[in-house]
Amino acid sequence: MDYIQPHKRLRSYETYRSIVERHLKPALGHYRLSDLRASHLQAYYLAKKLSQSSLQQHHVILYSALKAAMMQDLIPRNAASLVIGKPRRRDGQEKVLQNCWDPADARTFLTTAKADGPLVGALYSLALDSGARKAELCGLKWSEVDFDRRSISIVRQLVKTRPQPLFGPPKTGESRNVILDEQTMEALRKQKASQAAQKLLLGTAYQDYGLVFTREFGQPLTLNNLGQKDYTRLIRKAGVKTITFHGLRHTCATLALKEGVPVKVVSERLGHKRIEITLNVYTHALPSMQQEAAAKLGKLLHG
Repeated sequence: MDYIQPHKRLRSYETYRSIVERHLKPALGHYRLSDLRASHLQAYYLAKKLSQSSLQQHHVILYSALKAAMMQDLIPRNAASLVIGKPRRRDGQEKVLQNCWDPADARTFLTTAKADGPLVGALYSLALDSGARKAELCGLKWSEVDFDRRSISIVRQLVKTRPQPLFGPPKTGESRNVILDEQTMEALRKQKASQAAQKLLLGTAYQDYGLVFTREFGQPLTLNNLGQKDYTRLIRKAGVKTITFHGLRHTCATLALKEGVPVKVVSERLGHKRIEITLNVYTHALPSMQQEAAAKLGKLLHG
């Protein structure tokens, strides 16, 4: 981890450290570094009941750590580079397509979320409207919500909740401003009123970090539960296709592009560093945009 820390952002570093402590050390820590073999790593990947995406992240951490050890002459070779059938992510386009809702499912889910209470309604309205990442939503403060201009400023993300909340810059390191729909702003107003009533009820027991979305006593939302237990319950209640929490971001981008929103605007909204990233991730939405462009141009040219 000493090798990783100077090269990674705080959120990435904390994620890597969590994986090392929770997964890699318990399963592989009993091996001496010089005794670690590719077969040990392969057995680890096969035994872990995790997604290919998660396992690939574990492999990257192991590969980087062993590479650093090899460069310091601690081991003669990198066992991770010798693994046969190492974990691989699914095709990016396939993953995005499987993690998108159509407009009907998105509306159905939002109706269900709003009926579940002010916090849930505001959280998922904002997620689908803004395309913000989970950690960015959890790190949003009321001081960054502008009700007059109908916008939010995304300037931080939640890195971890314990023992004290730790925040860092957004994934790209750059802040961004996102204009929102009036119904999303109304959901945020309801959440603010509900939170104010909760603060009044709890008094000094409420830990006020200025956050928009919190647990009962003011602590930040737990990132893992937000993407698993609570979210899964809402999907089942709504009766819509199961997608990941990150799929809300994919849904926001895909629906916007299919409605003809310029790629540059979508890219800025999502906080991508380069427009090429948006184009590569959401290629599936571009054919319909081309057809719409051809139809509009044809109408102008030929009447």
